[in-house]
Amino acid sequence: MWLAVFAASVAIGVVLVRRSGLLWRPKIGQTAKRRFAGEPEYRPSVRYQRYDEAVERRLEEEEMNRLLERISAKGLESLNRRERQRLKELAETRASR
Repeated sequence: MWLAVFAASVAIGVVLVRRSGLLWRPKIGQTAKRRFAGEPEYRPSVRYQRYDEAVERRLEEEEMNRLLERISAKGLESLNRRERQRLKELAETRASR
């Protein structure tokens, strides 16, 4: 019985060594190289934050375009006070970028 367990262990060891892709081995020194090279580490929260900012910018652009098209078609008097204020805020936001 011990011989069967030993043979199975050796067989599994040989398979794992020959196909080292089955083992997860971290690349030694990669994090240190990245740190000293000045590359930022991957942070998913930053990625999603940039995505959210891009979506917000796109929605603001669409709102601004809608208001400007309305002004173009019907004139500035077609906007109410709240819409004029919002257009002013959007213009200031876009100018600050």
